[in-house]
Amino acid sequence: TISVTKDFSRVTINKAWDGSVTEFLVAGITDVYHVDGDGNSAFPTRVLSALTKQDLQNLVRIDLVTIDGTVQTIYLLEETSAARDTLLGCLRVLNTHATGAKKQSQ
Repeated sequence: TISVTKDFSRVTINKAWDGSVTEFLVAGITDVYHVDGDGNSAFPTRVLSALTKQDLQNLVRIDLVTIDGTVQTIYLLEETSAARDTLLGCLRVLNTHATGAKKQSQ
């Protein structure tokens, strides 16, 4: 489950399969990749080999710095390419908002 705070500054990802939680500031996103836009070279072989061809189209890689300062890469597998595109669009808008808010506070 992915949730965003009311001020759009923080994202929480709850991973149902292992119960872990990752929290990061939207401004902490350093890059976002997907196979259609960035090619297979943006993903490690171990990730690519674990997925079907259709799943590869729905895969998203997010490089980020967590709230505690840890550098992480998160892989998300959306159910459809439309859901992937929605996620990418939301991240783009959130990042633009976070970057603008950061510039205004300086």
